[in-house]
Amino acid sequence: MGPLVKVDHSIIWMSSNSSISRCTQETSAKPRVSIQSEYSVDYEACRENKSTILTNEEILNAYWKISKRMRVTSRYLQRWLGSWIFFVLLWISDYVITWLSHPARIFSILECILPLFMLLLLASAFAEVNGEGQRMIRCICPTEERLKLLQFLTVQPLQMQVFNFALNYNAIVGVVLAFSIAFASSSDP
Repeated sequence: MGPLVKVDHSIIWMSSNSSISRCTQETSAKPRVSIQSEYSVDYEACRENKSTILTNEEILNAYWKISKRMRVTSRYLQRWLGSWIFFVLLWISDYVITWLSHPARIFSILECILPLFMLLLLASAFAEVNGEGQRMIRCICPTEERLKLLQFLTVQPLQMQVFNFALNYNAIVGVVLAFSIAFASSSDP
């Protein structure tokens, strides 16, 4: 079965062979458009105007698929981000070595910091994905039967790792503060 598309108080079920069937809903809400996955709404529940709660097996299957995709993606992006980190370290070390024998100028400081800000921008994409992976667990309807499942998902959150380290905003802020303290302490009074 394909995705569900909700348009103007009706749900259109689109299957893989492009056949479309319609299930109307009587609601007084404003019309809106949203796309839901095939796990979100069952066709029979649509006909009975009820919502469906996923089973633990369906949740684990969907969670495993997302986790597998994130592991593969993080493995490929890890190499790319690793090369960026290496480039930024070389760039900054070149400027630091130059500043040992020459005075630092504002323009050279800005040239040194620009790749660092670009690296922070790239790392923030990883942090945003990891934050969304942790928020996804809170979107699962908690029932009594799901308590052990929710505990397992909390221990194994969806995250992209770089060299076995999950980037988050706390780590990024720590690096920024460390560099700012290093720059502030190296200036002569």
